[in-house]
Parts: sequence; structure tokens; C-alpha cells
Amino acid sequence: LPISLAVSALILFFLLVSACILSIGMNSLCESILKTKKVESCIQAQTESWKPFDGSQFHTNLHNAQASAWANFVFWIIILVLLCIQRRKESTSGSSNFRPLAASDPEWATGEIGR
Repeated sequence: LPISLAVSALILFFLLVSACILSIGMNSLCESILKTKKVESCIQAQTESWKPFDGSQFHTNLHNAQASAWANFVFWIIILVLLCIQRRKESTSGSSNFRPLAASDPEWATGEIGR
């Protein structure tokens, strides 16, 4: 469980970084477009001609990527919280006495095969 907590925290950190990069990058791109083009919004700018490039749907695609990155971040926060709750329950319930079955345990070795 400590390994899964560490891995989840690491994934959460990288998701935060990528979501911030997407958000800052999209805002910077929109600001620069609004300064150079004669448009009132970034949504309107995606309908403009971008010769020799195809700029159609750039705002929609970036917005979808940004929204999914933040949604992933929220879901991983939930996963990390659930892992912390599980770890706390295991530490207080005394599950450290858990022992896997051995071949000599009566539940494991019944001696009856094929019934």
C-alpha cells in the first residue's frame, strides 16, 4: 500500500504539472491571437483563415484537452484520498496480523481432490 500511495502521489503531481502547462499555454496562445488578429475571442479566431496552416477547431481541441487534464487531476485526488482512508483503516484494524494460508493449514490442504 505505501508503494501505491507513492505512485498515486507521483501521478497526481505530473497531472497537476501537465494541467497547468495546458492552461497557461492556452491562455498565452489566446492572448497573443487577440493581440495580432482582429478578433474578439479565441473561439471566433478558430473560424478565421490560417493560411498555410489549418487552425480550425484549435480552441475547441485545446479546451477539451485542458478540461480532461483537470478532470483527471480531480479523479486522482479522489483515488489518493481513498488510498489514505484504506491505509488508515488497515493500520487501526490490526490487519497487520494477516497471514496468507500455508500448505499445512486445514483450510488449504483438505486432501480431497476431484470431488
